[in-house]
Amino acid sequence: MRKLLLTTIITLLALGVYGQATTNKRIMLDSLNNKVNATDVRGIVNDSLDARIGEGTELSDVAVIIADSTGGAAGNYVTRKALIDSLAASVPTGVVSVADSTGNAAGNYMPRAQSATLVNDSIAARLTAAVDVSTIAVMIADSTGNAAGNYVTRKALVDSLAANVSLGAVSVADSTGNAPGNYVTRKALVDSLATVGGGVAIADVRDEIADSLNVLRPDLRTYDSDTTALFIFGAGAGGLETDTALFTTSNIYGSFFNAGSDTLIVTNLRAVMIAGTTPLGTDTLSIHVYWNDTINVTTGASVVKLNTDPLPINSVTTGTTDTSFNNSAIPPNVWVFCKSPGVVTGRKPKALIVQLTGFKRNRSY
Repeated sequence: MRKLLLTTIITLLALGVYGQATTNKRIMLDSLNNKVNATDVRGIVNDSLDARIGEGTELSDVAVIIADSTGGAAGNYVTRKALIDSLAASVPTGVVSVADSTGNAAGNYMPRAQSATLVNDSIAARLTAAVDVSTIAVMIADSTGNAAGNYVTRKALVDSLAANVSLGAVSVADSTGNAPGNYVTRKALVDSLATVGGGVAIADVRDEIADSLNVLRPDLRTYDSDTTALFIFGAGAGGLETDTALFTTSNIYGSFFNAGSDTLIVTNLRAVMIAGTTPLGTDTLSIHVYWNDTINVTTGASVVKLNTDPLPINSVTTGTTDTSFNNSAIPPNVWVFCKSPGVVTGRKPKALIVQLTGFKRNRSY
C-alpha cells in the first residue's frame, strides 16, 4: 500500500514537471509567435544574472580581501588604487626616514624630493668647504716665488706680465746691454727703432745706400779683380844664334783676343832680352803694343797703341819697365799684339820676353 502511494506521488510529480516545462515551452513559443517585447526579455535576463551574481563575491568582501592582502598570502588580490595606497603608506616621506636612511640600512627609503634635498645639502657643504674667491686673490698675491700650492688666474697672469714687462721707452732703454731681467716687446722695439735718427723710412734708407754706392763706384772699379799678368809676348828660344832673324819690323811677337765683356786695365809693361854673341847696345830694340779689331793692322782709325812712342829695350837682366801709358784700357772684342817698329841689324837678341800686367774691370762698367 505504501509502495503504491509512493509510486503514485512520483508519477504525479513527473507529470507536473513535464506539464510545467511543456507549458513554459508553449508560452515561449507563443511569446515568440506573438513577438514578446524587449522589456520582458531584458527582465528575464536580469533575473537570470541576479541569480548568478548572488552566488559570487560581494564588493564589501573584495575590500576585505584588499585589506587582507598584506603579507602576500596566496589567494589575496589587490586593485591598482589599493597597490598605490599601499606603496604610499609603506615608503615614508618624513624627515625622520631620510635621517634613518644613513648607513644604507635595509628597509630605509628616500623619496625623490628628499633625495634632491640631500644632494643640494651635500653640494652646499662642498661649497662651504671650498676656497673662497677672496682667498684665491690672496693665493695669486702669494704665488710669487713659485711656491708649491700657489695658483694664478689668467687675468692675474696677464696683469703680472703687464706690470713686469713694461711697454714704455724706459724698458727699451733698460734692455740695452742684454742685462738679465730686461725685456722688450715688439711694439716697443719698433717704436725705439723708429725714434733713431728721427725715424727713417725704408725708401730713404735705400736711396741713401744707392747714393753712397754711386759715389764709391769709380773707386770700386779698381778692385774688380786682382792685378796679375794679362799676357806674355815673346820671340826666340834664347839658345840659338839663328833666332835673331825673328826680329823684324814685320813680325809680331804674339797676340791674343780679348773676348767677352771685360775691359783690361794695363798697369805695367816689362820687357827683357837674351843676348847673342854680339854685345847689345843701349838702343838695341824698341816695341809697341797695339789693339785693333783686325790682327796685325797698325794703321787706320780703329788702331790704338798703348803708348804714343815705342818703348826702347836694353835690359838683359831684370827688364825694362813702363808704368805710364797714353791708353791703358783695352776694350773687349779686339786683337792685342806686339811688334818692333825699328830693328838694328847686328844688334838683335836671341830671345825677347814682354809681360803685360794689369786687371780686369767688371764687365758692367
